Amino acid sequence: MFNGNRLRKLRKERGLTAKEFGQRFQLAESTISGYENGKREPDSDKLNSFADFFGVTTDYLLGRTDDPERTSASEPPQHRNAPSVQSMDEIKEEPEVQFLMRAREDLSPKAYAKFIKLMEEAKKAFEEEEED
Repeated sequence: MFNGNRLRKLRKERGLTAKEFGQRFQLAESTISGYENGKREPDSDKLNSFADFFGVTTDYLLGRTDDPERTSASEPPQHRNAPSVQSMDEIKEEPEVQFLMRAREDLSPKAYAKFIKLMEEAKKAFEEEEED
């Protein structure tokens, strides 16, 4: 059974309102509220999308494990142009990641959520240009 409390916790850790989170997945605020309050459950596609977004396992969101981290047995999401496998320590040293970490520290949760949304829109625009 889906664990709405975990979704709420993860969403709030990202500094997102239910409305902002819902917009990222083309869902109404009331739908997110229903998930978080246990009145609704996401379908498997949404569950997988949420897990990928937060970097946790679907088992964590389903309450089947208390460990949110992906294990070596779980398959990480496949990303286009993904670099070779790196440790988290190596990734944290990359300039782009440092920039995002500083932004997370310097901005309010609401401002940071807007910053991330802007970055996602820019990424989408670049991807559309690559397709042309």
